[in-house]
Amino acid sequence: MTDTRRRSLDRASVFAIGLVSACASACVQARFRNCNDPASNCDASFDSTMMVTMSDDERQKEASSTNDSEPDTDGRSSERASDEGAPQVSDGPGGSAGANQSAGGPGGATGTAGHPNSNPDGGADGPKGSGGATDGGALRDAAGSSCDGSVCEPIVLASQQAEPSGLAVNATTVYWTNFGSGEVMSCPIAGCGDSPSQVVFGQAGPWGVAVDEKSVFWTNVRGGQVMKCSVPGCNDSPMLLASSRAPTWLVLNRGTLFWTTTDFGGEGVSSCSSDGCNEMPDLVAAADPFTAFGGMAADTNNVYWTQDGADFTNFVGPVMKCPRGCNNTPTPLVSGQNDPSGIAVDALSVYWTDSSTGNVMKCAISGCADSPMILAAGQDTPHGIAVDADYVYWTNEIDSGEIKRCGVNGCNNQPVTIASAQDHPLTVVLDDTYVYWTNASTRGSTIGSVVRLKK
Repeated sequence: MTDTRRRSLDRASVFAIGLVSACASACVQARFRNCNDPASNCDASFDSTMMVTMSDDERQKEASSTNDSEPDTDGRSSERASDEGAPQVSDGPGGSAGANQSAGGPGGATGTAGHPNSNPDGGADGPKGSGGATDGGALRDAAGSSCDGSVCEPIVLASQQAEPSGLAVNATTVYWTNFGSGEVMSCPIAGCGDSPSQVVFGQAGPWGVAVDEKSVFWTNVRGGQVMKCSVPGCNDSPMLLASSRAPTWLVLNRGTLFWTTTDFGGEGVSSCSSDGCNEMPDLVAAADPFTAFGGMAADTNNVYWTQDGADFTNFVGPVMKCPRGCNNTPTPLVSGQNDPSGIAVDALSVYWTDSSTGNVMKCAISGCADSPMILAAGQDTPHGIAVDADYVYWTNEIDSGEIKRCGVNGCNNQPVTIASAQDHPLTVVLDDTYVYWTNASTRGSTIGSVVRLKK
């Protein structure tokens, strides 16, 4: 597959939808089947025809993919791993660290993380803890998914979802956006019998989502809006926090929302208090006509994001860092990355995925002299990413449909596959106990899903 066609599904779709006023901009993306020439029908409906990015042979390859067993050598200390049955020290719901976490980027999150593995050289996993009651000899997690030894099966919290994209979790509930149907949905962490609740509907292309204990926040790509709704619902009357040009990924940290935009040359990275900003957001970093913004993350001191070239022929770009209130003067943490996409942060390091090269990367927050560490190479279009005190998790989106993990200090390029045969897994987030992800799916407009797996 060419670099262009291996580009992440969400980046392609958001560009097409977010730039609805400039259909030609969407049509330059050859990965859309209907956009091979400017005269083709470039409606911004985000239907499955536009979203098919694979050839028939590639789809057949995906359908016939099998579960590969891999050695569990992903760099955690055996002392820590042997206590895996107990709740782990985590960075807070949402994929990275701290309170009020959310899926700020593709799997990215906000806040500062727990402490990394104290063993710098890592080590093999020890046995898992009991994990719960037994049923016919098989272990089960708290909500009933079966476990065989140290491996638990994923359970689907919600199926038949219309292109689920953004994902966030608080102490009790999982939230996500259904881009295709204009909905924000929720389901208790313990499960909802595949009957999720509709928080709000009628939104114009909802994408990124963040949550705290009182409210859920999201971006409307097509509507150019950042919205807020109290939980569990607001009678379909959400509050407009800010107007923005095609806002996409969203993070919430210390009462401030940060988001990226996809409209070339307009805005870039903006922020607004979660209580509101009189619809006048602050500009964190300005865009230019040759920049495309990807995922984002935040901690106590800084905001981080990925960006690359916007001409669809050169996807090389930096991972950026901007102190909170940097007055539009961000600096590259690392430059020359090849299609950097998802991003996450812990107390010491920033992690991201390079979709085109298939690398999962790490750099100290203080910098790494443009020489980041490769945690895992040769991955199949890695995209969403999240981190806790022990592991880095990511989605391999296009062909293999895998969820993988690697120790925060490395895994000798032998990451562990914790789920496979997923249907275009996009965003991944974490809490103390579970890994969650969205399956965006390109096989139809209402066959996406939201999945949960015990760590």
